[in-house]
Amino acid sequence: MNQDIYVVIEHLQGQIADISYIALAAARDLAQETGGQVVGVLLGHNVQELANTLAADKILYTDHPALAEFTADTYQKTVASLIGENEPRAVLFGNTTIGADVASVLSARLSLPLVSSLVHIDEGKITSQICGGKIMAENELAETTTLVTVIPGGYKVEQGQSEKSPEITLFEAPALDDLRI
Repeated sequence: MNQDIYVVIEHLQGQIADISYIALAAARDLAQETGGQVVGVLLGHNVQELANTLAADKILYTDHPALAEFTADTYQKTVASLIGENEPRAVLFGNTTIGADVASVLSARLSLPLVSSLVHIDEGKITSQICGGKIMAENELAETTTLVTVIPGGYKVEQGQSEKSPEITLFEAPALDDLRI
């Protein structure tokens, strides 16, 4: 397992979702604890230019026509393949309908731990909100790849943005056939 922190970037109609910038900021704190890099995972079709504003050390980008619009199957298959090949320390998603859908299914299919509703990271401790924010729970990353969903509140959008374009590495999408919609 490497110590890198991956962030699955959400985008819609050519715009990065604010939750992705927030997740990148959280990933930076976590990467400082693990000694790894912040790696943005950008899935799509002809959207490579979206990587230019991401505050990541590098971007893993896959371009495939089946990824032009979000579908749960395409994202789940692609991210599962990426996790299997690279074994990152953690994979962060926005706690949105997209992120929660992908993270929960991957957790079940790959038998990976899932920490939901991350608010903040401090000294390696992950703080999550539960019971509608009435209780704050502290966790540490498990010894295996951990999936984490991030909510707004602990980080600002600007902390996940950068004017410097990160290094972009292309990766091949897995076979994206027999997809369900």
